[in-house]
Amino acid sequence: MKKNVIYFPYIRVPRNEWFTRVLLYWDQVNSIVPMEYAKDTSKLDKYMHNLVEEGLVKQIIPSRYIDAKIPNFAGAFLDYVDSPSYPIPQGALKRSKLPTFQVHMEKLSSIGDELCKRGLAWIQNLPWYNIETYTANQFMAYLAASLGKLPEIKSEPITDNTKNLSSFAPKYHPAGKLHPRIDEMRTIVLNQILPAPSSDINPREIANFKENHKRELTRFRNKVESFLISATAIEDLSLRMDNIKQFVAQTRDDVSELSELMKSRG
Repeated sequence: MKKNVIYFPYIRVPRNEWFTRVLLYWDQVNSIVPMEYAKDTSKLDKYMHNLVEEGLVKQIIPSRYIDAKIPNFAGAFLDYVDSPSYPIPQGALKRSKLPTFQVHMEKLSSIGDELCKRGLAWIQNLPWYNIETYTANQFMAYLAASLGKLPEIKSEPITDNTKNLSSFAPKYHPAGKLHPRIDEMRTIVLNQILPAPSSDINPREIANFKENHKRELTRFRNKVESFLISATAIEDLSLRMDNIKQFVAQTRDDVSELSELMKSRG
């Protein structure tokens, strides 16, 4: 059963109810962070810094893995970009007018320069590449999936934008396989049944709660994940949603227990 996740596409994790649920639900949350940010935590905002200090977020430094442990990392992604079905129009002029997203060079290996040759990226100020937005999102999903498959990381990619999960075509690299349906269903289920504070909570409080109630949280996650695995096989959307509603109703007891535990901690 899955225990850990790796967040993308940003260095800094979001500060919202969705991410609070992520912290409570999973044993370990990882974030892809370049070396300079991992060494100098002053580059991170205070919230992210505190999450790292409390062990709620673990920083994954991509340069330690990309070339050494992921075979054909650059080639597989570039094959995908060069495929006839890639939806970004050809031509440097057309591509230069498309919106961009900044990606740190340490995440890219040789891919950054190759994207520049294809008119999909350019260097504005090192260490950042400005990459066409669709391509940047594709790459970050690919990077998260590839890193997550490594035995020492072993984490499922997650994001607060489901488009980033559903868009990458996994056939170009076996490590790139994502599960958008499960992730979308999990978000629906947890939004309905897993309580999360609407206001800011000190990361230390979250860490203490997880430590003190690990058994209850693990039991809850195992129950939800088992349901998601079975429900994802249902192709009919209305039937799948009916199953979700039924599961939510049946899980009220577990949710009540967690709610009471949270209330007791304020």
